[in-house]
Amino acid sequence: MPEDRSVFDLMAPPPDLTLEFGEGKDQVIDIYGQINSDNKIIVLLHGGYWRPKFDRSYMQPLASALANEGFKVALVEYRRIPGDPDATVSDVMSALSYLIEKNLELELILVGHSAGGHLALLAGVEMNFFHVIAVAPLANLLMGDELNLDEGATQEFLGGNAAERPDLDPMLLSLNGNSVTVIHGVDDQRVPIEISRSYCQAKPEVALIEIPEIGHFELIHPQSRELLELLRSVSQ
Repeated sequence: MPEDRSVFDLMAPPPDLTLEFGEGKDQVIDIYGQINSDNKIIVLLHGGYWRPKFDRSYMQPLASALANEGFKVALVEYRRIPGDPDATVSDVMSALSYLIEKNLELELILVGHSAGGHLALLAGVEMNFFHVIAVAPLANLLMGDELNLDEGATQEFLGGNAAERPDLDPMLLSLNGNSVTVIHGVDDQRVPIEISRSYCQAKPEVALIEIPEIGHFELIHPQSRELLELLRSVSQ
């Protein structure tokens, strides 16, 4: 059965505000809702196997829907340059630092999907967050490389074998005390659930939520009840 990709067909209203954390066109943050110091904010990191053709647009419907539910949302864009993973990681860290510096009282709930889940787990190693939620993440780069996911996406991103960049593999890094939840559809055809299972087996402090009969994209669809309920639970 093919993956449900209907999220790509959805339209979303424009953000309330777009912030620039760098000079490049891909160094921006879309803000949905009014950010106040007494609120937690959900920070979204999109996926797309780190490739240039996939940008934040497919997560804009989710960002808008979460704002309509009363959440404050920041949707991050970042550079996606094949063979230059450091530019991608640097942009994510810079965007998060920018949000924190704008309001030091803000508590960030970091949510990343797919390759964005990989980046969220990396950011959790370097920075302190209220909670990190990785949705169908590429949490084990070595396994992703071995499985040749999406025709070599991991090597394309890294510019080489995953074994050469252990510093970018969440599987090999400490959590540094962050609260982390992984949520993954059992029927995921893009990022097999075995990747999340291997990550969580190595890190028993991480909560793994497996959703049966769900694929790769349904969890970030605006109508996803599983993700919404998880966000409500961690934001209270």
